[in-house]
Amino acid sequence: MNKRQLKHCFFPLGEYTKTQVREIARRMNLPTAEKKDSQGLCFVGKVDFGYFLRSLLPRQEGSVVTSDGTVIGKHDGVSFYTIGQRHGLGIGGGVPYYVAEKDVTTNTLVVGEGRHDPILYKKEISVGHLNWLSDFRKGRCEVRIRYRQPKAPTLVIKENNRVRVVFDVPQRGVAPGQPAVFYDQEKVLGGGIIL
Repeated sequence: MNKRQLKHCFFPLGEYTKTQVREIARRMNLPTAEKKDSQGLCFVGKVDFGYFLRSLLPRQEGSVVTSDGTVIGKHDGVSFYTIGQRHGLGIGGGVPYYVAEKDVTTNTLVVGEGRHDPILYKKEISVGHLNWLSDFRKGRCEVRIRYRQPKAPTLVIKENNRVRVVFDVPQRGVAPGQPAVFYDQEKVLGGGIIL
């Protein structure tokens, strides 16, 4: 939604937190009061997400490589994996591997070895498809790049129709195609899509 549309919106829960809303639902004996939060695809029902994707997309074998280019395994298509994913890679050996990058052009998964591999962290990112809800366009603010991740202090530099975001501390699990939301404390300044 843009700034013009937002001023016509009505938010019936107002300032209530999720915890407060659940408590009100409990007092009213609503069945949703104890329902788990959904992180899945609500429109498909209870289905394994990997199974769902594999039923729709073709498999295309490719290489799994470390940051230095060493081939350590095969995968069945980069579309079936997410940045930061650890489980389901089919790579043994005792070292935990995490998806760091997906190269769609070469059908290659690049993985980091262990949680602290530098390839898993980014010092800066580019964000496009911007939607500002405030007059903010550049300068210092905080940004959230993953659901439930703490907001990270940043410097935002305007570059034509996108911004370059420079983190004070490199961030783990940056995923192109995901939202980046900019904040001034609790106030949402705007957002965009990580390029």
